[in-house]
Amino acid sequence: MKKYSIPFFAFVLFSLLYFTRPSEQINHVASEELVDQTKVTTTKIPLKVAEKKNSEVEKLEHPKTTPINQKGFPEDVIARDKPANKAMEILENATLTILESKIIEPQNENEPTTRLSLIETNLKHSRMVVTEKGHFFNETNEVIDQVEAQVASHFILRVKPNISQEEFKTQLARMGCSLKEEISKDTFIVSLNNSLSLEEIADQKDALENLSQFVSGVEPDYFVYAIKNSNDPRLLELWGLHNTGQTGGGDDKDIDAPESWDLLTGSRNILVGVIDTGIDRDHEDLLANMWTNPNEIAGNGIDDDQNGYIDDVHGWDFYNDDNNPHDDNSHGTHCAGTIGAVGNNNKGVVGVNWEVSMVGIKFLGGSGGGYLSDGVKSISYATKIGVDLTSNSWGGGGFSSSMKDAIDEAAAAGIGFIAAAGNHAGDNDAYPSYPASYESENVISVGANDHFGKSAYFSCYGKTSVDLFAPGVNILSTIPGNGYASYSGTSMATPHVAGAYALILAANPDWQSTQVKNVLLDSVDAEDNLAEKCLTGGRLNILSALSNEPPQENLISVSPSILDFGFPAKEESRKMEFILSNRGNADTTVTGLSISASAEKPMAFEVSLPTPFVLEPNMAQTGTVSFFGPTEGIYKANLFVHSDASNDSNLSIPLLAEVITTPDIVIDPQELHFGLQEGDTQKQVLSVTNRGDGDLVYSLQPRNEAPWLIFEHIDNGSVPAGATVEITVQTSANQMPSDFERAIIDLTSNDPDTPSFQISVSAERLSEQGGLVFRPEFLEYGDVFVGHSTERKIEMFNSALNPISINRVSFSNSAFSHYLDLPILLAAGEKYSASIHFTPLGEGSQESSAMVFTDENGFSVHSFDLSASASKAPQLVHNPGAISANIKMNEQKEIGLEIQNHGGSILTWSLKGANGLAGSSFSLANVFTSEHFEPLEKGTLNQRSGAPVSALGGGPDYFGHSWSDSSDHAGPDHAWVDISQTGNLLAELSGLDDGFSSVTLPFDFDLYGQTYGEIFVGSNGYLTLGQPSVEHGNFPLPTAMMPANLIAAFATDLDPASGGNIYYHADDHGLTVQYDKVKDFAGLGEYTFQIKVNAGGVIRFLYEDMNGPVDRATTGIQNASSDIGLLVAYNNQQIQSNSTIRISTSPKWLHTSKLQGSLEAGQSETVNVTVKSGSIMAGSYEGELQL
Repeated sequence: MKKYSIPFFAFVLFSLLYFTRPSEQINHVASEELVDQTKVTTTKIPLKVAEKKNSEVEKLEHPKTTPINQKGFPEDVIARDKPANKAMEILENATLTILESKIIEPQNENEPTTRLSLIETNLKHSRMVVTEKGHFFNETNEVIDQVEAQVASHFILRVKPNISQEEFKTQLARMGCSLKEEISKDTFIVSLNNSLSLEEIADQKDALENLSQFVSGVEPDYFVYAIKNSNDPRLLELWGLHNTGQTGGGDDKDIDAPESWDLLTGSRNILVGVIDTGIDRDHEDLLANMWTNPNEIAGNGIDDDQNGYIDDVHGWDFYNDDNNPHDDNSHGTHCAGTIGAVGNNNKGVVGVNWEVSMVGIKFLGGSGGGYLSDGVKSISYATKIGVDLTSNSWGGGGFSSSMKDAIDEAAAAGIGFIAAAGNHAGDNDAYPSYPASYESENVISVGANDHFGKSAYFSCYGKTSVDLFAPGVNILSTIPGNGYASYSGTSMATPHVAGAYALILAANPDWQSTQVKNVLLDSVDAEDNLAEKCLTGGRLNILSALSNEPPQENLISVSPSILDFGFPAKEESRKMEFILSNRGNADTTVTGLSISASAEKPMAFEVSLPTPFVLEPNMAQTGTVSFFGPTEGIYKANLFVHSDASNDSNLSIPLLAEVITTPDIVIDPQELHFGLQEGDTQKQVLSVTNRGDGDLVYSLQPRNEAPWLIFEHIDNGSVPAGATVEITVQTSANQMPSDFERAIIDLTSNDPDTPSFQISVSAERLSEQGGLVFRPEFLEYGDVFVGHSTERKIEMFNSALNPISINRVSFSNSAFSHYLDLPILLAAGEKYSASIHFTPLGEGSQESSAMVFTDENGFSVHSFDLSASASKAPQLVHNPGAISANIKMNEQKEIGLEIQNHGGSILTWSLKGANGLAGSSFSLANVFTSEHFEPLEKGTLNQRSGAPVSALGGGPDYFGHSWSDSSDHAGPDHAWVDISQTGNLLAELSGLDDGFSSVTLPFDFDLYGQTYGEIFVGSNGYLTLGQPSVEHGNFPLPTAMMPANLIAAFATDLDPASGGNIYYHADDHGLTVQYDKVKDFAGLGEYTFQIKVNAGGVIRFLYEDMNGPVDRATTGIQNASSDIGLLVAYNNQQIQSNSTIRISTSPKWLHTSKLQGSLEAGQSETVNVTVKSGSIMAGSYEGELQL
């Protein structure tokens, strides 16, 4: 059977808040600059520094230290031989004070010297640590090779999932730190509460890294900057789009834009995120192509689209933390003009796209500089609003896992990431330049070429790290204020490629990001001078890219990549599924499957998937591997998938299992009691049986010294598989310090399921004066919800020499009850354990006395006290009642689900997943108020209105069970086969009102992950597993008010004793239980129905003749702890004659941001429900959340 795997993933992005600081405009020199990206490791140097207050540190002067803006070499060197360092340029203009500086000499004379400086600036984050690499510091011939800057007041921390935030915050506070905003999933800003020195900052980073229980990574917040320099003369010709030699360059050394416009000129359906200094969206040549958020209402102060940003109508400014990403530098506007200046409008210039949609996402300030943390937020924001690609003409700082993760999240959403290679004329293969050097599948790294098609003198290069070159010298484009200017840099080359990317998507809207990237890289114009400088050896040609089809790729992949069957027992069968998928764009034909195993073990694996078959693009096929290991040991094999896939024609899937033998201990009896007369010695036998297939090793020791208890103390005793040992336990009345003694024997073993067991041993000294004794003497129940029930155990001992008959037990408070089968005859020395139930009907304290009537001395009354309290149960309310979402492929949407507690106690809630069904929306399970869980006296008319009738079935519960009805065309057929003449009559059960009978199953039946070989048939219309029940009430499922491990076809107060019989038939395929013309206790109806369970786990309820009220019963299933269940019907008209209900499992597919929590009375909280389409087929899907 063909199955499809549809993954949905949920992640939460929060709104982020920053303080605004003024920025300064700076003058740019003639070429663009980017910091060389050598990773710098801070070196600790032992220094003796006098301790000073923070205010004094800020006033430190360093007369012997060269100011940070004195480089010591001529300006012409900066302009021509060594491109100026952009980080230095910005910091020079922003520096107010140098607070501290120190020189670190290299260990190797061939390595550069390091100068660390702590500076105070007028930037957004005022304190910065500057790391300079160079030679001859503080001398007249000082040379600076490399500069990095990072924020001194905080770090970026990647925390481990599911940590306790409160514990984490407490630990940070002890270290003088504070947890600030979350910039992406599990990535936070952690601020340093005090102004620290260089050495203290380094020590604090080390200390944070040592918080290994909370932290997976600590990173600096690097200072990054726009990669752009101003240009002198303004050139009117756009040679990069169409080069005729008009600027003195080479003919046709362009991207062939006019030729491509004959095919198409763009589409406003393509959204480009320009992550930069902002955009002048009112520019006359840009306005028509600027994006407006269709899901946001301007100026209402509400986050209408619930993306975490209020009134983000035109994008977001992360530098100033507002909704106006206006360009106060010109760099971003210039890039936007190259991508999409409006065409054919008789104004200014034209972009690669005449029509396109662009959104300004600003994180660089007016100086052109910004912070890596804001860059991470910008990329995440672009992903959230659903851009098709981002243009990134900026760089600086070292490798950041946080930024890499954000780029990879964009890749998962199908978003291209076009990035400038850098302007420091460096080899990015040797010294990576980020973000262009991140090895993510969606990154395209762009170098700059001039009008001769040669690499610009300032452009970075890299045979493997730079993908292609594009025009980047003297590029004319838009600047703020309806202006135009020519700039140079890889920043100018990047938007040429971003524009080309958008144009290809306009022509091919269904293409994946990797397809667009591959076409761009496969369509370059080759240049000899670029052959060793980039991966493709060429420069951008949009016409060739538009003319090419994406390469045909027939691919194959498998999930999971390894099938590990774990540790099955000997001769235990296990199955695992694997999913073969094709993420390419052409068919893949799977021709066969084979398994290769080692010769050390017999073949134990078997694959089930018919071949050959065809995997169409973006489709999947599910297969099954079975394992059966006859002997102990490790089994290894490989499953080979033979196909014509271009990436792996013989895909190998490792198979692994380790068969282990395990003991299974059974102790009988599990407690011992002795009744001893004066001077008596008694013996009893304790049996230890091993029902497993491995040797049992055990020890038997007394917990405390008990001279009256005598048995053999055993260390490392052994019981072979299938064997039993008997241990004699002896007690002596003469050694008992008091009339009643209790002791514990501790048994430990190598049984993995029962590694330890406590055997209770008690002894009672009997006498003529003895009688009925209660232990404990007082029962305390604690707090119980109104309408709920709990029980406590009390032991009744006969300490007399003669038998005692307990004839009656009554309570002064009707909230207390028992289900004892009276009379109870206790022999001399015997004890009896009784369950006493408490079911409050109202709130407050509850007291009672229990009176126990016996035949002692003809007639005697004993008593014991009981105490409890009751409170109003919590009440769950949720809003909305149903969730629906319309999304495109590779989109996601978050919907808020509000959970409220309208009850009187703490509400503990859990939200369980869902899976695919036919339909159009997500629906939530019904919520019932507390009165539905109040018990009813037997015979009382049940007038509670129940759940609405469903025409389309329901589910799934958290374990994946869903149900369907034969009234649905897609549901089961009603095929009744009567067994009243051929089945086995449960004669005793058919004569009882509230009773049960056990049936041994000829197969193993699984319910909620547990396997059972015995089933209990109840007289009240249901089956149970694990333990029997005679409960007669019906309530909404799941609930502890009904039996655990429940399979209920028509759970109500039936009375076979008044009429009707119960039959069963069992074989290797399944079990059928038939309730045949069974009357209800009230005498209102007569019902014939069946419960069928098969060996595959499918459950069917067949209703033949339901002659009577059907709206006073519960139908469904629930697990052993009564907290997971599937409700089919409750007090409604769902159940009808000549109908069938089918219950089965199906896989989960919907995720939420939070799975559990608690709420005080009257409180509420909102949980984000995320639907994420990925690449599933178009259509409608429905699931259900169980709350």
